Amino acid sequence: MELEGKIIAVTGASTGIGKAVAIQAAQKEAKVALLDINEQEINSLEEQLKLQSFEVLALPTDVSKPNSVEIAIKKIIDKWGSIDGICNSAGIQTYGSITETSQELWDKTISTNLNSIYLMCHFGLKHMCKKKSGSIVNVSSVQALATQPKVAAYAASKAAILALTKSMAVDYGALGIRINAVLPGSIDTPMLRHSAELTGNAEKALADWGNLHALKRIGNPEEVANLCTFLLSDQASFITGSQMVIDGGLTSQL
Repeated sequence: MELEGKIIAVTGASTGIGKAVAIQAAQKEAKVALLDINEQEINSLEEQLKLQSFEVLALPTDVSKPNSVEIAIKKIIDKWGSIDGICNSAGIQTYGSITETSQELWDKTISTNLNSIYLMCHFGLKHMCKKKSGSIVNVSSVQALATQPKVAAYAASKAAILALTKSMAVDYGALGIRINAVLPGSIDTPMLRHSAELTGNAEKALADWGNLHALKRIGNPEEVANLCTFLLSDQASFITGSQMVIDGGLTSQL
């Protein structure tokens, strides 16, 4: 198994892409730390995975808060002695043009989507530096490249992830640490379904969004997790500083 024995931290592990990554990493024999603000959901996932004899650790964490992240990383090190990979999947979708976006909503979006990656890397990278190896995967979005109306804060946060990813890849590449971003299109997650419900006709919205993709469907979290776990593994040993679009052909069309 390509992740056997690796110690992987996954943020946003209670749902969507993060949950799919956590499950796949465990199935590939990694030791997986489940980080999420939703304590009930990650405790439930921990229980499910332990029943399958996987080694996991639920860590209720607000990844937008420095103290919370620092404590979570310390607990990973205390339990397993090191950290080999991080998948930064925590994120929220927010709406509004820049004049419609309050300071509070802007700060919440940036804190959750971008600052969380800074904090996980700030506290986690020093342990990778000690062993001179590691892999980090940051979940961005195709909206970092081309965007819909009225998602100013969200698009800004996701675009900033790309620049941060490249900067970190340059800074830590000589130490054998790889850092990449994945850019999903429309993926069937609770967050996407909530957005669909806001239209008043969720099923029509999901079908319409699916038709915007060349494959004429939305993706599923497991498809994105396939890419994330590959990048976390040694099979991706010469890939760093990359932004990998996984969008069913959404951004390939005019």
